[in-house]
Amino acid sequence: NRDSLEAVESAALVVCLDEEEDTSLTDDAASARARAFWHGDCDNRFYDKPLQFIVLASGRAGFLGEHALSDGSPTLRLCDYVWR
Repeated sequence: NRDSLEAVESAALVVCLDEEEDTSLTDDAASARARAFWHGDCDNRFYDKPLQFIVLASGRAGFLGEHALSDGSPTLRLCDYVWR
């Protein structure tokens, strides 16, 4: 566990793979997705990392960025580049 924790601590970004399913396109499902991307079950979110890419079991993906280290525009541009 020590090596795993050190790898996470030294990473510039993380990819969070969630087991949560997401198959609906309703407004309630959109709210649930937003909550899943923001905090999920809180087991694999690392709020000290400036970049977190979240992938749900359904393949839908989201992005969570801590922009204290950088302005929102470069972060958004990076996110757009990664998704393409």
